Amino acid sequence: MIWVAGALLLLASSGIYPYLPGGHDPLAVPVSQVVQVAAATALFLVPIGLLWLALQARGGERRRLVAQRRCGYAAAGVHVLVSLVAVGVALGSSGVILALLTAALCAYGLSTLLPHPTRRCSSTTSSATAPSTAATPPR
Repeated sequence: MIWVAGALLLLASSGIYPYLPGGHDPLAVPVSQVVQVAAATALFLVPIGLLWLALQARGGERRRLVAQRRCGYAAAGVHVLVSLVAVGVALGSSGVILALLTAALCAYGLSTLLPHPTRRCSSTTSSATAPSTAATPPR
């Protein structure tokens, strides 16, 4: 949770860095543009989050799991949209290097959003039906 707060602080500070008094490096303005456009485009996540919250508040366990899956994939789709816009702004404002760095960061963010087979857990498996991991004594 602390690294998320640090990343948000870094993004916010890079967004306002060119507007602070004093000199700044030439890359500050393109990075600020990328952050501002990505933040504005990410506002499309707000309705998905509200729908997700409403669906989680009502219904049974099965309905919650379906809502979580659907809203998660919708959020991943919006992330792809935000990524494409951010990479386009980075390419147009600074060049290929900043666009590649932005694409790499966006790909990492997408990889954390999508479910992984190793992280998947089933809520329907009870401890009575789950296979035992205890070693059986030799006969």
